[in-house]
This record gives sequence, structure tokens and C-alpha cells, in this order.
Amino acid sequence: MIKRLAVLLVFLTQGFGPWRKLAREEVLDPLEGIGVGTYVCVGLGALIAGLPFLQNFLGPGTAGTLHSGGSMTFLNWGTALEVAAANVILFSEFLQHYLEQPK
Repeated sequence: MIKRLAVLLVFLTQGFGPWRKLAREEVLDPLEGIGVGTYVCVGLGALIAGLPFLQNFLGPGTAGTLHSGGSMTFLNWGTALEVAAANVILFSEFLQHYLEQPK
């Protein structure tokens, strides 16, 4: 959450120009694609293993470790990446529309 607030702080303190350099769509669109691709790859990995789509195919793992979530860990990271990139793009579009001067 602190990282999201830090990005917002760039806009609030420096203005739209530095924000636009930080939140470029050319960088964020591929990140969205990687997040969605991760979701699909986890689902296809389960299908290849002979399980239902998005079923845990890595096993239960060891309790208390990162591996304990099985394939859900990768699914969560992919979803988080996609949603974060989409929110930054959406926020940038709202700012751009809000800051445009009427002609």
C-alpha cells in the first residue's frame, strides 16, 4: 500500500508531467499482459497435469513457506500485477481527462 501512495505522491507534489513519465502506457500495457498470461498459464498447467482448470497442481507444500500455497501463489502474483497496472492506467486516463483545458 505504501508503494501505491508513493506513486500518488509523485503526482501530488510534482504535477502531471512527472506522473505521466512514471505511468507510461507503453510500460504498463505489457505488465497487464504478463499478469493475465500468468493466470492463463497456471490454468493451462493444471490442465496439462490432468486436473481441472486452476486446480492446484504443485501440491500442498510445506506449511509456513511460500510454497505452501501451491500454484495459488503464482495466480495471486499474476492477478496483483494485472490489477495494479490497470489501476495506474485508469488513474492516468482520469487525470489526463481532468487536466485537459476546454477549448
